[in-house]
Amino acid sequence: MEVHNTKKRAAIYLRVSTDKQTVANQRPDLERLAAARGLEIVAEYVDVEGAAKPREDYDRLGLDAKRGLFQVVLIWAIDRYGRDDIGTPRDIRELDRVGVTLISFAEPWLDTTEPMARDLLIHVFTWLGRQERLRRSQRTKAGLERVRANGSKSGRPIGRPPRFDAAGLARVHALRAAGRNVRSIAMAVGVPRPTVQRALRRETKRDRRR
Repeated sequence: MEVHNTKKRAAIYLRVSTDKQTVANQRPDLERLAAARGLEIVAEYVDVEGAAKPREDYDRLGLDAKRGLFQVVLIWAIDRYGRDDIGTPRDIRELDRVGVTLISFAEPWLDTTEPMARDLLIHVFTWLGRQERLRRSQRTKAGLERVRANGSKSGRPIGRPPRFDAAGLARVHALRAAGRNVRSIAMAVGVPRPTVQRALRRETKRDRRR
């Protein structure tokens, strides 16, 4: 008796912004997500690049989606998939058009939310991610300038790292509200877990005093 594979075919898309980062942190989460959803991973696309460089695998994924090579695309987070709050919703709608479902490990609402509300959330999360990347870049530059000004030979920033700005804190709470744990939030915003824990504790204390 012939047995047919009834699992949906899935592709995973992994991206980091610099060659100093690794996609190895994203892959296990997506593999577990695929197993939990009963999906068969048939393709993997990886981009390691800066914001101004072309994403060859991202473009290839879009073409393969139109060819029907898979029915689902798994991503770690929206800001790891798209770059801006204009192109990201457009590209997700294009996947919808060709019958491909986008599922995010970090944003479980992505494939279940009503379309209009989903578009709004996609804009918000993409914007927050872009703001946090910008702030992180500014903090890095400020740290390097501080090291140079103090004549440090160690190459390490002097003093305690700054706390979250308003955009970073808003992203932390948005991710927490979406059901993310502290570890995955820390990975998403690029800070240590204790920093996220302190930020959440401070907000909890403020809420209790109100």
